[in-house]
Amino acid sequence: MAEHDSCTGPQSSGLDESTTIHYFKLLTKQTRDVLIFLGGDGCVQYVSPALCSMLGYSPDEWIGMIVDGYYHPDDIEYVHTIRKRLANGEDISTMTKRVRHKHGHYIWIESTCSVDRDATGNVVTIACIWRDVTEQRKLTNQLHCAMKLAKLAHWEWDIREDKIFWSDTLYEICGVDKDTRLTPEMAWSLIQPEEWQGMDFKQRILEYGPGMHEGEMRIVRPDGSIRYLAFQGDIVFEDGRPIRAVGTVQDITDKKHLEKLLIETEKLTVAGQLAAGIAHEIRNPMTAIKGFSQLLKEELPKSSQRYADVILHELTRINDVVSQLLLLAKPQKSTRTTFDVKSSLMEALELLNPQALKAGVSFVCSSFLNGFVLGDPNQIKQVWINLLLNAVEAMPNGGTVTIASRLSDGVVAVRIRDEGTGMDEARMAAIGEPFYTTKEHGTGLGLIVCRRILDLHRGTMTITSELHAGTTVEVRLPLAYQLDPPDPAI
Repeated sequence: MAEHDSCTGPQSSGLDESTTIHYFKLLTKQTRDVLIFLGGDGCVQYVSPALCSMLGYSPDEWIGMIVDGYYHPDDIEYVHTIRKRLANGEDISTMTKRVRHKHGHYIWIESTCSVDRDATGNVVTIACIWRDVTEQRKLTNQLHCAMKLAKLAHWEWDIREDKIFWSDTLYEICGVDKDTRLTPEMAWSLIQPEEWQGMDFKQRILEYGPGMHEGEMRIVRPDGSIRYLAFQGDIVFEDGRPIRAVGTVQDITDKKHLEKLLIETEKLTVAGQLAAGIAHEIRNPMTAIKGFSQLLKEELPKSSQRYADVILHELTRINDVVSQLLLLAKPQKSTRTTFDVKSSLMEALELLNPQALKAGVSFVCSSFLNGFVLGDPNQIKQVWINLLLNAVEAMPNGGTVTIASRLSDGVVAVRIRDEGTGMDEARMAAIGEPFYTTKEHGTGLGLIVCRRILDLHRGTMTITSELHAGTTVEVRLPLAYQLDPPDPAI
């Protein structure tokens, strides 16, 4: 049996010219892609019949035409750049551009080209296959929009070349400018070291085996803010060696904050149920103790009545704690009315001013823009009293409490700042926990009561603190309406 020669170079097809042309026309007639031949000057020398179904033109309309006039204006410069590169000897196989349909709309075309050159290297003919990728582009754009809405990004790491690619969404999530020349080291440096137990993140990935891997991590953005990310990734191996890693990243920071809020809400619910039971069990016997203590005081000699006074004073403190417990468990029935924030705050300042002067603390009000809110003025005044009292007690050696407010987006924001010792991250994390307090005689219920009252008024409270630099509390309440013109200061 004779052996067949292998196909190692150009060989004759065995077909004569007329048969070849017949097969060529048959092929171009059946395919949905457009076959187009351009001369070195860009003029159309031949175009297949599929041009009609793709772009609405008959082939005769395009013969001898320069196709530049059919390209989208935004793509002309790109096409000219490609043409110059071809003239300079480059071989560019694919490009994507928009071509105008006969009805006026544009079609996305993926063009695969082959260049024929003469002996001097000049372009003689450019043979192209055009494929309609409009639907593909539309689906891709929809996918990108969906990924952006879901805060879903993707990445790829070429392990052999040690090069990394990020999608635009990942740049946004990580707070990195898109023009930044990204290196793997820069990417790894964003990740919190404790998330990986001191292990180098790059080494951690390399130690993963093949298959899909997922988890969560924290990153610190260049501006110092922290984001929580969920990731999925796969590692591609070749001959037992990792060559490439690909994956997706989703920003779950909002989800984490919501989970924290739900946990805090659950804690408040449990604390409220516990508080209702405790208050009921305490208040009944306390009423009897207080009554008999008052009777006992009248029977005691004057030299011993001071002991009864101590008992009655402490019973009053217990009653205050029980009252806060009841407010935490079930807020008291209140009368909702429209009142201005300035008056409510001024009443609280007037009540606390003697105690502040005694502690060497002064209240300073600046840039106070006033507005009206809808709610219970007594409950909101209780919020100011609790917060101002905390500020005074945070400065045992005296200092200044600064109060200011601003109006924006239908909200009045009141900021109270002290010059106390401040709090570290550990203490900040525990602030607002039921019965957690840093005061010697505190109950740990003040801030919880404030939050409960603000919840009833659709308000919020934000606390920021820095050790040895003081604490700032900002209360935000929705405006019923603002004063016109705004009151510039108290």
